[in-house]
Amino acid sequence: YGDWSSDVCSSDLVLTNMRSAYKELDHSNAQLLCANKQIADSIRYAGILQRSILPDHQLKDTFGERHFVLWEPKDIVGGDYYLFHGDRGRCLTGVADCAGHGVPGAMMTMMARAGVDRAIQDVGIDSPASVLHSIDTSLRDILRDDQATQSIATSMDMGLVLLDFTARRLRFAGARIALYWSDGVNLNSVNGDTRALC
Repeated sequence: YGDWSSDVCSSDLVLTNMRSAYKELDHSNAQLLCANKQIADSIRYAGILQRSILPDHQLKDTFGERHFVLWEPKDIVGGDYYLFHGDRGRCLTGVADCAGHGVPGAMMTMMARAGVDRAIQDVGIDSPASVLHSIDTSLRDILRDDQATQSIATSMDMGLVLLDFTARRLRFAGARIALYWSDGVNLNSVNGDTRALC
């Protein structure tokens, strides 16, 4: 009979340990779910902030309903964005693809947007090539000073087009992005420079 009672005690101990382990797992799982929700909420909020820099209202004010933008980011936040700056019968518009996906790419888009705004303030919108050069110079200065950025990808591809509605003319400059345009009959392209920005 002694062996039987020792088996029962041993079984009770195993069950008690299993229950304790399950409770710890449930607690850990609840903590992981909470942390995951906080991260997902933060990324969704970052996505709202990133979308706020997109010029949808300016495009609508300039082109009315006769325009479209196809922007489908892979993640909630990412490294691709488009830009628009209007100025008395003409506008500078373009697209950019920043290195990195997700949060790193989104951070690059915010830096790039600041670089674009500063470049336009410095050189205006008359020359897309001058704007690209100014962006490249300022971002290189910022990123060169930080040792941490030397080990990560910080490049950016960008294409800019100046549309002059009065002169019915466009000027293009690209850094690893081409311009595709049509006259209503033929599709044409103009290649950008082979070097990325930054």
